[in-house]
This record gives sequence, structure tokens and C-alpha cells, in this order.
Amino acid sequence: MRAKQVTGDEFWLRCVFCGDSPNHLLKTHFSVNLRTGYYHCYRCCAGGKLQPKLLLRLVEEAGVSPLTIIGGSPQLTLEDALDNLIPGPATQRRSALDRYHVDGFRDRVWDAFIMTNLRGDQVGVLLRAADGEKAAYIVGARGLLVPGGRPLSSSPSDPYTVVEGPYDVLSPRDVGVGGFLSRSHLADYMRGQFVNLCPDGDVWANHGHMLIFSTAVQGLFKSTRGPWPVSIDYIAGGLDPDEVPPNQRERIATVKFLQRVRQLGLLLQYNV
Repeated sequence: MRAKQVTGDEFWLRCVFCGDSPNHLLKTHFSVNLRTGYYHCYRCCAGGKLQPKLLLRLVEEAGVSPLTIIGGSPQLTLEDALDNLIPGPATQRRSALDRYHVDGFRDRVWDAFIMTNLRGDQVGVLLRAADGEKAAYIVGARGLLVPGGRPLSSSPSDPYTVVEGPYDVLSPRDVGVGGFLSRSHLADYMRGQFVNLCPDGDVWANHGHMLIFSTAVQGLFKSTRGPWPVSIDYIAGGLDPDEVPPNQRERIATVKFLQRVRQLGLLLQYNV
């Protein structure tokens, strides 16, 4: 089967049900919407919705990147995303992570970062919009943002600094979790590691965020499985880690942090 043409989202080819016109081999009446998977023949009126794997095959034949498919089936697989990564960054923002970008997914250009598990296996791809908006999308499973994608190994004297986003990963010992430093994110993806936690600056000025963060720190500090927070990086002025070098942050031992939180009763401002 070969398409006569691709018009917008529609892939036109000869009908697989009626065979299309036997006298005009170049005519095509069978249309497949590459975004939704719905098909219709305007000759025999066959219609329905393709299975994701078959639609992906047609997308490849049409010469369209699977990353342009939105809405309905098929859902992107990790293999699709990895195959469509373009080396090099889409933005000038700093990061110690390997840099890729994606062009056309949801009509945008994205910075792309590979997510791994503790063993260094690739489990997902984190996409961050390159147009300045705080849009993000994960293909595959959530994982860790690790420079070089290497397996993790830490100790109380040599912990990883855990940050939220890919642009906060600025050194070989930084690890991002692709989201807020909640107990679930940390326990699910950093189990068994010793960590220094460096949250975004809004934690220190938002009562609700501080409540969640301090509760997570306390729970992990007593955990038998970890990760075990040995210290916390405080950043003044509501700034994020990518705006303040490590030597300008205040590092607080976890015991001291928990003592101060209890003394202050989780006030809106955390004064050090």
C-alpha cells in the first residue's frame, strides 16, 4: 500500500477492504487520521479505529514522526521517543545532563532528557517545552535525571544532591527527580541512597509546600529503606538551584533542620 498523499493529519491510501477502484490504480479513497487512528473509506464506507501498533506502522510509512501523534491512540512508547531524539539542546539553559531535543510533538519544540533507574537502565524521556512555558511531558516511566545515566552509589560522607528539574542538575553528583521533592518521589526512585536535598525556592516561602517537604524529610530520616537525607540545602530569596551556585547555598544537617521546623511550627518564612 502506498499513499497518494498526506494532507494535514490524513493519510490517503487504497482501501484494504474493497480494494479501491480496479480501473484507476492511482485513486485512493481510504483515509486514516494519523493523530486519532480513525479510518474511513469514501468508496465502500468501511470505518473504525486502528490498533496502536498498526497505526504506528502507517505513521512510519507516511514519513511522519510518531512524536506528532496526540489525542487517543496510540500512546507513545519509550522506544518511539528514543528513536526520535535529536542530539543537542533546544534551549540555552544549563544542565549537566546529556542533551537532546524533539521537534513537532504537540506542535512544539522540546528539550529532551533521558530518565533512568538506580541501575542506570533507561526507563523514560522527560520533555520540557523550549518556548519558556512550564510545560512538561514524560514518555515511558518516571525515573531519575542522572548525568551520564550511570548507576547510583552513595555514602553518608558522599551523598547525591537531589534537585527537582533537569536544569537544576549542574554537577556530576546532582540527581533530578523530575518533580517536587515529595516522599513518594524520593522513596520510589532513590531507595537505599544517601542524599542532600535541594528543593526549589518556593518551598521556603509556601506553608503547604514546606509542610509536605518537612514531613517527607522526617519520614525518610526514620526510614529503614531510605533514601536517607543527611542534609538540606537552603536557598534564600525564593531562588531555584540553577540560580544559585552550591557554594552560595547554606547546607543544614537534617537533625538541625527538623529541630528548626518544630521550633518554628512551619511558619511561612523559614529564617536561618
